[in-house]
Amino acid sequence: MNQRVNIYGFPHKGLRNALGKLSFNLGKLDVSSEEQIQEIKLLSNEVSELLKLHLHSEEKHVLVPLKEKDPKIADHNHEDHLKMERLEDQMMFSIHQLIDSPDIGIAIKSYQETNLFIREYFRHMDEEENEINEIIWSHFSDEEILEWQGKILSELTPDQFFSWFKYIIPALHPLEQSIMLGGFKQNAPDEVYQGTIHGLKPFITEQQFEYISNI
Repeated sequence: MNQRVNIYGFPHKGLRNALGKLSFNLGKLDVSSEEQIQEIKLLSNEVSELLKLHLHSEEKHVLVPLKEKDPKIADHNHEDHLKMERLEDQMMFSIHQLIDSPDIGIAIKSYQETNLFIREYFRHMDEEENEINEIIWSHFSDEEILEWQGKILSELTPDQFFSWFKYIIPALHPLEQSIMLGGFKQNAPDEVYQGTIHGLKPFITEQQFEYISNI
């Protein structure tokens, strides 16, 4: 059986990685540490940006063509996106409260709100990767799906692109790293590619860095 193009695969791995880090860091947070509070601020803002980028790219480049083929499933996915936005807002509101007024009670609340979001968001991603992918594959060719992917990537700024990479690349197995970075290497100037590889070093293992340095 041929492996179909999975529009959700790489970004969802990155989001699982990023959200796991956010939950982990909130769970062990020392509220008396200004350094840790600032780390939470930077991480939560970056996670929120990636969530919004991903949602908007799906709405624009996946759900628009899907609605022409299957309006019911496209509308269902859109409504689920609205639910995810509301839960993300709750999560970020509690984290902003924590950043503004570090307190153990607020930290516990932020941790709970984050894990509530993760529970629902992981369910949402699983549905997209399975039920919705099956519908996409029944209506669209791999070439059409890759065209969506190209449009999504073309709208990212360099900083947004690297933010995705630093969460996605560590979460991929070697074959996936070769696919993602191989495509990037073909299309990016060599100095940009090499700069990206070296920029990833703090976010991956030594073994991973050795591997991607030789792609």
